Amino acid sequence: MLYDGTKFNFRVNQDTIMYCLPALIYFLQNNIVFLALLHVDPTTYQILVNLKILTTGILSYIVLNKKLSSLQWSALFLLAIGCAISQSKSCSTQGENNMKDTSFYGIILCIIVSIMSPAAGIATEWIMKKSNMKNEPLHSQNMHLYFFGILFNIIGYIIDTQPDKSFFDGHSWTSAAVILSYAFTGLMVSLIMKYADNMVKIYAVAVSMALTLLISVLLFEEKATVDMFYGITVITLSIFIYFGVVATDAIQFIPHQEQNKHT
Repeated sequence: MLYDGTKFNFRVNQDTIMYCLPALIYFLQNNIVFLALLHVDPTTYQILVNLKILTTGILSYIVLNKKLSSLQWSALFLLAIGCAISQSKSCSTQGENNMKDTSFYGIILCIIVSIMSPAAGIATEWIMKKSNMKNEPLHSQNMHLYFFGILFNIIGYIIDTQPDKSFFDGHSWTSAAVILSYAFTGLMVSLIMKYADNMVKIYAVAVSMALTLLISVLLFEEKATVDMFYGITVITLSIFIYFGVVATDAIQFIPHQEQNKHT
């Protein structure tokens, strides 16, 4: 026991130290993303990072023993394809403007990101649902996760700090609003991890991406493209296939249980 908190239900011991793992993965992943974007164009990055949809399913099966049907796996493939198609036009335009060359090193970094992102999510879900911390309140679990995340980032900042720049250089009210938005997004993701799972999370991210594209067309005069239409259509089809299978299995399972009770 390093610290036993009573007032805020915060403590550092052999149970809470497990949050080091997802916090460290998130820290490394977020930094590797910036490094990857220096070596690949946006189109390649977006396509390769969508592999995390499939690696999430694989890691869910390995770590959490979550078994998916063949139709659900097909839905995940469709989701990855739909996300890549819907963003391909805007990403290719950015790639032409940035004129960045894609290197083999950058491709490897993108693949690493597509593995680390679901790995952090799976680790967080396991701690929240199956470890000794599973009965802790959600905000208590968040405090422990963010404590180690902040600790790792402080260490990284100290190592990489530049004497002629302060911590707040480059920040504005706009960047503060973005940071606040991401903070609330993190809390929502924690809710999904606690009461749903990582599969619901990746579908929620896909839906939010599709809505962002539609809002950009309506509010910011972004041009609607055929790729955008096809991508959103494929994403919608994937949602119906994946969650339709889950609903069908549940409907078939309930009568089977009731039949066993009568017998």
